[in-house]
Amino acid sequence: FGVLPLMLPGVNGASSAGISLVMNSEMAASGFGVGESTAWVNNLRALAGIAATLIYGYFYAWCKQHGLYPGHTFAVAGLLGAGLPQAILALCVTRAELERAAS
Repeated sequence: FGVLPLMLPGVNGASSAGISLVMNSEMAASGFGVGESTAWVNNLRALAGIAATLIYGYFYAWCKQHGLYPGHTFAVAGLLGAGLPQAILALCVTRAELERAAS
């Protein structure tokens, strides 16, 4: 989790660029072309952006209704925008896959 501060500027799903080599090689192995895989990833980024906006808005409203500091919404945004992608990367991609994609 030491790279989280470096991933925080990755707004709108841009932090996925760190695993793009692995993702492209896996998509090619599954029979997807480069254009098709790019379209899938961009569509998923758009859906994630929509879901994030709804989650942040509802959490902010929930904090206001329950008398909690609404600034905690930024912590939720950091957790979902940087912590969750890092956890998914750590759980799903092995070191061997990263080394294979880099070479």
